[in-house]
Amino acid sequence: VGSRHYIINFPFESDGKKIELPGKSSYNLEEMLSAINFTIPYSIASVSDSSNTADIFPGTPFPLLFEIEVSSCTGNNTNCNSVRFNYNLNTILQVNLMTCGFEDQSIDTGRFVLSRINNENYQFHHIRFDCIQGEQGELVFEPSDVEYYFEPVTIQESGTSILKNELENSEDGAGQVGFQLSNDGTNEIQYGKSNYYSFQHPHEGSNQIPLFIRPRTYGNNVSSGQIMSRVKIVVMYN
Repeated sequence: VGSRHYIINFPFESDGKKIELPGKSSYNLEEMLSAINFTIPYSIASVSDSSNTADIFPGTPFPLLFEIEVSSCTGNNTNCNSVRFNYNLNTILQVNLMTCGFEDQSIDTGRFVLSRINNENYQFHHIRFDCIQGEQGELVFEPSDVEYYFEPVTIQESGTSILKNELENSEDGAGQVGFQLSNDGTNEIQYGKSNYYSFQHPHEGSNQIPLFIRPRTYGNNVSSGQIMSRVKIVVMYN
């Protein structure tokens, strides 16, 4: 699941308890399993290496082999005939995964004073991060953290973290002034897969991730007008 591996253990052992069934000429397997309250315990643990285990894929049957001993007794249970047979149970693992992602969103930063454009502090905003729980399976997996990174859609100014203004040359554009982004209000966001950020313990529904924005010039051709920059956020699961 994501970058993590899990191992499933089935520590099923008979406790030696005997179940007596009312005497009749025949029983089917379902009746016997129901009478002994047949259940299969399991445990799941995270492992660092899964190279020595068989892969189990959700929705694909995998076998569990059990040995059952049935005894037919007469004469005050002193004269018994026992039969052992193997019961091959094809099991399907249904996993309920929570998935998360960012939808297309826009942020209105309001107005800036042109004479102070390079002295503007970071503005606090947030972006919506939606998580949806799957609809099938009692085995529920929720990511403990979600890692994500930023990729510029708008061209970056060379040697800086400034996203250029896509409206730089348009009639109503503000020219050579774009945006810098930060995830903490202090450090500039660095772009690319090698620069990832983490959101801890997301929950189902809408989560809020902070994003700080400030304007910065990358040239001298600046005037009154509009600024528009775009960025893509790519999600990685753990």
